[in-house]
Amino acid sequence: MPINFKEVFDNLKKEIASLAKKTFADNVKEAKKDGQAILDLLKSQLKRYTQQLANGELTNKEFKDLILGQKSEIEMAALKRAGITLVEADKFKAAVLNLITSTLIGLV
Repeated sequence: MPINFKEVFDNLKKEIASLAKKTFADNVKEAKKDGQAILDLLKSQLKRYTQQLANGELTNKEFKDLILGQKSEIEMAALKRAGITLVEADKFKAAVLNLITSTLIGLV
């Protein structure tokens, strides 16, 4: 059965918004914006990697490594402008990437 990526990404947006609310009570808007930016930035790669995972071309570990390997290239601009520390922003970024990987692996 093919994966409905539009539905998956819509659900991920909602989960990222929920994670933002739990993580940053005072900066929810900025966290949601940065979380959405991560999803938008990685969208085409996520589709390709998920398809490769489904086809057996990638293992779960390889899939996770490919996604988490993007972490250093992703900037949390909105949170940074809001005065959130780099450590807190990095924790949120890692949580978003882990949410994405676990969700997509769960589909395959």
